[in-house]
Amino acid sequence: MPDKVLTLAAIKAAHPCNRDPALFTQLFGDEVEVTYEGIMKVAIQFDWPFAARHLLTEKQNHFFNAICLASFRAIDRQTEDRKTKRQRAMAAAFYRAYNSPET
Repeated sequence: MPDKVLTLAAIKAAHPCNRDPALFTQLFGDEVEVTYEGIMKVAIQFDWPFAARHLLTEKQNHFFNAICLASFRAIDRQTEDRKTKRQRAMAAAFYRAYNSPET
């Protein structure tokens, strides 16, 4: 299944006051294909819970939260740089949920 495209218009429609539209434009222009490699490059720059709440369907959002919870449990057993690892886990979860069929 090909990766989906995320547009600036979708981000603005989700919440136009958020700082992410300007950052999105700076990094990607008007749209970007949501690939795993691409999302990992910007993992620590975006508010993934916000993105999940506003850009995913309800089922995809539940999937995102389940993935994050499982990842956080594993990360919290480790001691090094939890914040960065959590951000990367949320980015990976968003990628999987955004590109999933309705789960």
